[in-house]
Amino acid sequence: MNVPAPVRIFAHFFIDTSIDASMTDAEIIEFALSMPEVQSRYGELAESLDALLAGDSSDDDLDRMWQQTPAGVVQIGGGATRKLLEQVRMRLRERMARPI
Repeated sequence: MNVPAPVRIFAHFFIDTSIDASMTDAEIIEFALSMPEVQSRYGELAESLDALLAGDSSDDDLDRMWQQTPAGVVQIGGGATRKLLEQVRMRLRERMARPI
C-alpha cells in the first residue's frame, strides 16, 4: 500500500523532534494539524484518510503503510494505527468545520 502524500506530510510533523515525549496523541495530532504545510492540504488529507479508512485496508495493511512514513519509527499495531488515523480524521473534520 502506498502512502498518500498528504498522510506522509502529516506524519512528518507527527514525529517532529520538537514534540515533547510527554505529549498525548491528541496533543501531537493538534500540533501536526496546526502546521501550515498540513493546513494547506486539509482537503487532500481528509480525502486520503476517508479512502484509507473506508476501503478494504486491514489493520495490518494500515500498520505497514504507517511504517513507511517518517512517523513509522514509532511502532504501533494491533489496530492502533486505524484508531490513530480515525482520531486524526475526526479532529481534522472538526477543524475544517470551524468558520475562519
